[in-house]
Amino acid sequence: MNSTAHNAQVTGATDRVTISFEDYRRFGKLSLPDRIVSRSEQNGTWSVRVRSIETRANLPAAVFSPPARPTADFRLAHLTRVPISMDTRSPVLDVRINGATLHFLFDTGGQNVITFEAAKRIGLKVVGRGIVGGGGGGTASIAFAQVRTMQIGDALLFNQPFIVLPADSLPPVDGIVGYELLARLKPYADTNLLAWPKPVSA
Repeated sequence: MNSTAHNAQVTGATDRVTISFEDYRRFGKLSLPDRIVSRSEQNGTWSVRVRSIETRANLPAAVFSPPARPTADFRLAHLTRVPISMDTRSPVLDVRINGATLHFLFDTGGQNVITFEAAKRIGLKVVGRGIVGGGGGGTASIAFAQVRTMQIGDALLFNQPFIVLPADSLPPVDGIVGYELLARLKPYADTNLLAWPKPVSA
């Protein structure tokens, strides 16, 4: 075993992360790290240890082919209008998750988020765990969920991943919708949210 560690650093506006590749071992002709450690000034430390490695001597040529064109994971045939409430001074709209209506913050810089309470209420399976940091420097414990359908007006998105957050990490809403919607549809937001199709390749 080689005790030499190799480090990489990622520095952002509010955080610095050092990733260490440690305890190198020989796996056949390869020398690979047995342990990987990520140390974040903002989000703490996590580590993983390699249990086993399998290599294939012969790989089919198709493995190196360009990936197939992604299948559209949304549907919207015509213009749809979705009322937005500004009662909380932030835009809130109705979102149907697996058929259940919830109230989500519309955040153009946010990603799919649902609270633990809302996930439990509609019967979502919550898995895993992690830590995220916000713009204010604080952290929150999270988990993950996958929803079959997310509907906003007549726009329907399929098989969407969600981060699951404690309710006290958000305003009084059930979750957040933002980037995943904007990446697929071109909306115009006013007192209503207007959305129409945007090709996946655009």
